[in-house]
Amino acid sequence: MQGQKLAIMQPYFFPYIGYFQLITAVDIFLLYDQVDYITRGWINRNRLLEVNRGPVYFGFEVEHVHSGTLIRDVRIKFADKERRKLLKDIYHNYRRAAFFDETYPVIEKALPDTASTILQINGHSISVIAQHLEIATTILSGCKDAEKIEQELQKLPEDGAAANAQPDRKTQRILSICKEFESRHYINPIGGLQLYSAEIFQKYDVKLNFVQTLPYSYAQLSGQFHKDLSIIDVLMNSGRVATQLLLKQYTLL
Repeated sequence: MQGQKLAIMQPYFFPYIGYFQLITAVDIFLLYDQVDYITRGWINRNRLLEVNRGPVYFGFEVEHVHSGTLIRDVRIKFADKERRKLLKDIYHNYRRAAFFDETYPVIEKALPDTASTILQINGHSISVIAQHLEIATTILSGCKDAEKIEQELQKLPEDGAAANAQPDRKTQRILSICKEFESRHYINPIGGLQLYSAEIFQKYDVKLNFVQTLPYSYAQLSGQFHKDLSIIDVLMNSGRVATQLLLKQYTLL
């Protein structure tokens, strides 16, 4: 696997197109849920366009989460009732979209009938959307040495690299997972540009790149374009073929 490119992300709920561009950019995409759940993040919600209103949040509920709770340990509320409500909201807001007939059955397939973990919902939906878009990347849920890796990380500083250019926890987590998969090329979202040092990665013989989404737009049901909405909005308004073209609208830094 040494020549294969790797990306590691938390399992997001029907994420925006940049997330799928990252999947497209690598050979192995690892969904990792052994990190802290962030309240009001993108784990159990995203944004759609509501008819005659604009972007609104949609998603599924989680039970009360204490600080430091791992994503894998979060208790969720998702059964037939919650699934039907989500599908009803999507139907109501996108039934007039240009590619509704093509996309809605995919969304139905992407939402599991029931789920007890975040990874069961998000891992399944991400894989179904990736398959619909004919993305050849291998998408994996977790790695066998995750618990051992997390235990070792407790010995390192939480934020900021050490003075002698040693990795902090975030960097060491990535390097350890790269070692497990024998990957020497790691690709991260552009948001990590200020977090990770190419110098430290190079020291451990791992090449580091970042995915930068290029400017893009497409016709939406609203008069004003709202970017970075859920992939559902892209598919409903652009369709599979045009979305596949949008997946290529990025550069590696």
